[in-house]
Amino acid sequence: DITDLINRESEDTQELLTSAGVNKAKVSGLAISASEAATLPRQELLALIESLTAQMRQAAQDLQFELAARFRDEIRDLKKELRAMEVGGL
Repeated sequence: DITDLINRESEDTQELLTSAGVNKAKVSGLAISASEAATLPRQELLALIESLTAQMRQAAQDLQFELAARFRDEIRDLKKELRAMEVGGL
């Protein structure tokens, strides 16, 4: 169900943030394209993922599951971009 997916996505985000040693920076949670994500510095991308994860959790808590699912999808795309950066050594 959607809450299980949200919990798994949150856990994955936490693992990424922990492994990267991210500071709790604040970034606006606006949706961005993959090409825009590729141009963001790694730390900003991590902060954006963290911000969107918090918004996803809040949407789920407010029973706005469609919105939470959109956040989840955006987070997945950003994580793919981040992992591609890590593989590329950026």
